[in-house]
Amino acid sequence: MKKISLAYICIGLFVLMAGCNNRRYYSADPFYSSTGEWDSIRIPLIKPYEAVSIQGSDSWYINLLELQKTGILYISVPDIQKIAVMNDVILAYTSYEPDHSENMGDRVLYWFVIIPSMKIETGFNNEGNFLKYIQEHGIYDIIWESPDSIYQRFGKSGCLEWIPGCQ
Repeated sequence: MKKISLAYICIGLFVLMAGCNNRRYYSADPFYSSTGEWDSIRIPLIKPYEAVSIQGSDSWYINLLELQKTGILYISVPDIQKIAVMNDVILAYTSYEPDHSENMGDRVLYWFVIIPSMKIETGFNNEGNFLKYIQEHGIYDIIWESPDSIYQRFGKSGCLEWIPGCQ
């Protein structure tokens, strides 16, 4: 009797797990499949960029790859409020103000543009200059989203508009 009950429980759990996950898209590229590690959650942007949030934190960041080489103030975009991915371009907005020294030429940046295919990572302290720059790259209307809402969509479907193979 115990074996039959155990079998029913196992079958029920299998059916429940399969039913809850039937609409999740799995990319052939592991970069676009993972939702995070044991201590963090992540959103795949355009490879190799990702937005990451450490467990227990309510802020998101994007590590910068090219700007790290220059030794300027920013090695990541911290405390991201809004993200947009359009035309193979990553846009991010933060209200974070790091400690900086104007004497050394550091500027606080709020709007960031990342174009992986061109190895471009640049930031702006002025929205007008930011908008002018993205228009030069064919972006006129930005559809901003919070990282949390993007993560929820990705967690449910495994798919985002910019992930190769997603509809």
